[in-house]
Amino acid sequence: MRSPIVQDLYWLAIVVMIRLAGWIPSWRIRRAIAKGCGWLGYVSSPKRRQRIAKNLAVAYEDQLTQQETDQIIREYFYEYWREALSLLPAGDRAVLQKANIEGWEHLESALERGKGVILWEASVFGSRNASKQILRDKGIAVHQVHSQNHLGWIGTSLRSGTALRGRVIVPIIQGWMARFVESIVWLRERESLAFTRPLLRVLKRNDVVCSTADGSWGQRLALVEHLGRRRVFATGMVSLAKVSGAALLPLFCVQDRDGIPTLTIGPPIAVEAGEGRQSALQNGVAQWVALFESHVKAHPGKYRAWHITFWEGGDREEGPSASTGPSLETLGGELR
Repeated sequence: MRSPIVQDLYWLAIVVMIRLAGWIPSWRIRRAIAKGCGWLGYVSSPKRRQRIAKNLAVAYEDQLTQQETDQIIREYFYEYWREALSLLPAGDRAVLQKANIEGWEHLESALERGKGVILWEASVFGSRNASKQILRDKGIAVHQVHSQNHLGWIGTSLRSGTALRGRVIVPIIQGWMARFVESIVWLRERESLAFTRPLLRVLKRNDVVCSTADGSWGQRLALVEHLGRRRVFATGMVSLAKVSGAALLPLFCVQDRDGIPTLTIGPPIAVEAGEGRQSALQNGVAQWVALFESHVKAHPGKYRAWHITFWEGGDREEGPSASTGPSLETLGGELR
C-alpha cells in the first residue's frame, strides 16, 4: 500500500495531465492519450488483470474465450482513462452533438406529470460526464447527487490523504464535475434532513435529480444477484421516489469507437406504494439491476468495476476504497 503522500502525488500528476490534455483542441489526440494511458495501465497491472479475468469468468460462467476476456480487459483500462479525460469537455462538443438518444419520451412524459424526475445511473459504467453534457445541451438542468467523499472516476475516499488532496486535488476535480450540471448536492455518510431538503425542493420544482444506483451504503439495503454474485445495493432513491412521487428513470450512456455516445433513458422503475416497505425497495432495486446487467453484458468493456469482488456485505478490492457512495435510505426513514 502506498503512503498517503505518494498516493496524492500520483493523483496530482494525473490532474496535471488531464489539465494539459484539456488544452489540446483535437478530441482524436485526447482519445489517443487515453488509449496510451490505458495500455500502460494494462501492462503494469497484472494483479488487477487477474482479478478482472476471475470476475469475468464468474459473470459469464466460463463461456468467454481467452481472446474475448483479454479484449474486455484492454477496453476496461481504456475506458478508465477516457472517462478521466472527459472531465474537460473542450474539443468533444462536435462529437457529442452527434449523440443518439433513446427513450427521450420517457423523460418528457415524466416531466409532464409535474412531480420531478430522478435519473438513476451507474457510477462505474459508460460515460457519465457525456450524459450530463447531452442533457444540458437539450435544455435539461441536472442536479447531481454525490457523496461528500466522491472524487469522480477516482473513487478514493476523502477520509485519507494529505492536505495536498484536501486543498488542491479535491477542489480541482469537484470544480470540473460542477461544469456538467446545474448543481451538486453533497451528502454525508450519515445524512440529516438538512441534506435531503435540497432534493425535495428540486423535485417539487419539477426539476431533475441524478444519482447512482450501485452504491452499497445505507441503513436499508437490497440483496440482489448481479453478474454471478449476490451483492447489496442501496435503496435510498426508491424511498425518495415513493416519498416525492417523482418518476425513477434508468439512465445509461456509452460511446462507440468514434466517440459518438448513445444516451438511453429507460421507462420508469415501478415503485409499488401498496407493498410492504422492504418488498417495494427490493423490487425497485431488482428492476434497475436487471436492466443494468443487460447493458453491462452488451458492453462489458465499458464496465469499470470488473476488478472489484462484490460480496453480500459490500465490495472488496486490493487498493483504494471501492465504495461508490452512500444511499439516501436515511431520507425514507426520516420522512415517514
